[in-house]
Amino acid sequence: MQLGEVTLFFQVRLTGVTSVSKPVRFESTIGVRDLVMEGDRLYYDNKWPQGHPVSPSVFAHHNCGNVTGGKLAQWTPNGYKAHPAAVYVGSVWHQWSWQLAGYPGTWYFYATSVLIHRIGHGGIYHFGSDKNLGQNPAGGGYSG
Repeated sequence: MQLGEVTLFFQVRLTGVTSVSKPVRFESTIGVRDLVMEGDRLYYDNKWPQGHPVSPSVFAHHNCGNVTGGKLAQWTPNGYKAHPAAVYVGSVWHQWSWQLAGYPGTWYFYATSVLIHRIGHGGIYHFGSDKNLGQNPAGGGYSG
């Protein structure tokens, strides 16, 4: 049984190590409750090929509350901004979670950007190609 469809989107811009995800969007064909958008920066190495949150943390969240079906919800006013400690390989991670009236539990979906590479020991960073992703770059499910 399908309850509805969601459309998720985020766009990331880099300036040195600083990333800004704007827009971060959510839209559903049916109304949802308690929508939360989250953002974080991950680093990748031999120990963490699937990514691991940077330290110190740059995690942030945006509570959107209840969203009517067909209405676009965004991380306002400025999206997710992070200035993490320097890492050689990283990404931006976003997760959306929500509930549905009449159904227990929470639905969620996460996605990561393509990998971000640090050039040498300086402050120059660039995105890899669109196929340059860490392990498990997207997924979702239900917890209830």
